[in-house]
Amino acid sequence: MNHIGNKIRELRIEKGMTQEDLAVLLGYKSRSSINKFEMKRDMPIKRIVPIANALGVSPKVLMGWDDDPEAH
Repeated sequence: MNHIGNKIRELRIEKGMTQEDLAVLLGYKSRSSINKFEMKRDMPIKRIVPIANALGVSPKVLMGWDDDPEAH
């Protein structure tokens, strides 16, 4: 997995969310898009902010630029 995929998975699990839960929050019809993001498939940059918001972190945390998940 790539770094952002690892981070999405790690944060999702920390929040007690399934891929399906995150998909619903983001308006996807199934978990397959979340699985693709976590498994190093292409993720459009425009998805970073919505995913970060759904996971309750800043985009900087999601991108690995800030290690403090409480930093917004």
